[in-house]
Amino acid sequence: MNPKYLISQFFVVFALFFHTGYSRTITGIVSQIGGGNIAGASVTAKEVSSVFTLTDTEGNFIIDLPEEVKHLIFTYSHMETQEIEMGNQTKFDVVLIPSNFPKFRIGFGLSLGGAKTTVSSPENATNDTAVEVKLTPFSLHADFSYNFNKIFNLQSILEADFNALKYTNEATGASETGILKRMIFSVMFNYNQRFNHTARSSVFLGIGPQFQNFSVFNISTVGFRLQTGISLNNYGFNTKIYFAVDVANGKINGLQDVEGYQFSYVSSRLGIVFNF
Repeated sequence: MNPKYLISQFFVVFALFFHTGYSRTITGIVSQIGGGNIAGASVTAKEVSSVFTLTDTEGNFIIDLPEEVKHLIFTYSHMETQEIEMGNQTKFDVVLIPSNFPKFRIGFGLSLGGAKTTVSSPENATNDTAVEVKLTPFSLHADFSYNFNKIFNLQSILEADFNALKYTNEATGASETGILKRMIFSVMFNYNQRFNHTARSSVFLGIGPQFQNFSVFNISTVGFRLQTGISLNNYGFNTKIYFAVDVANGKINGLQDVEGYQFSYVSSRLGIVFNF
């Protein structure tokens, strides 16, 4: 074989060795949101794209990197590409999220809180009276959500609300107890802010109209709800812990003693929703 050719090949290999000389080894695991490691995910050096590896059947990877590599890129089919800056770290647990979140979700939940209702006489009444009653609301509800994207979603809530009440007549000292039933249909527009790239958790803020029916007072009215809370994603399910304030008012119809009286309702509550 031509000696000059051998010498030239030696210098080529020698140059490549110094260009891609490995300075450190990086290890880690690639998994998907909600649990489950990913086999066959690609791990690529951003600065030297020819340096890459794939995760094994357990989602583990090991890659030797040249000195000039500062970033790793993780990719997998139907998952969002994730890029990380390594710094001095040598081990990474990387969580990939789906490139498309589920558009529709259905859920069930419950809430408990405190409320206040006020019944006041009409403006043209000869006697100006107002009665305030404190309530303890407990509700069960079904939720239907449509996700426009990872930030905004539309949520409709069908809710049965049971308000335990206790009223004491100041004049006679007599106490009365009962249940104020409220049926609610809410349409909420929510804004979601993720804590991190994996979206395992986020905070949300929402507001929307409520169509409400109070059985005792024969009132159907439109109020509104303001809510905020934390959303947690685990194993394909979504759990929301929320705080909400409901406001409604209207005019009483069909009750002889208080016909035409003004009615207002304000409640605050803590609740939880399980979405599937």
